[in-house]
Amino acid sequence: MRRVDVLPRAPARMAWPEPVGPSERPLEDAVQARQATEAWQRIESWLRRHAPTTHAAPKSGASEAQLAALEEVIGVRIPVPLRVLWRQCAGSRDVRGAGLFPDHGWALWEPWNG
Repeated sequence: MRRVDVLPRAPARMAWPEPVGPSERPLEDAVQARQATEAWQRIESWLRRHAPTTHAAPKSGASEAQLAALEEVIGVRIPVPLRVLWRQCAGSRDVRGAGLFPDHGWALWEPWNG
């Protein structure tokens, strides 16, 4: 009989909000940004083919200035995947029959949704 040793896993790193300012992990941020961008592109492609009404609903993305202002108000950096999403889509227009965001219209807090 073959012996198998089971070793304990290191606990997962807690993702605490980071203070506003430059990232301490630029390479990790770049990978997350690429993954989030590719995921959003797949969502848009699927919507274009299968839900054209919903595909027409997204608003333009938020500007870096809007995201920086939001970070200043909340006092922490917006996580990279969320920042990527908001740069590409900052909510949805009120389009009959569309259902992109459950709040029916905005992904960013009201002062920053344009």
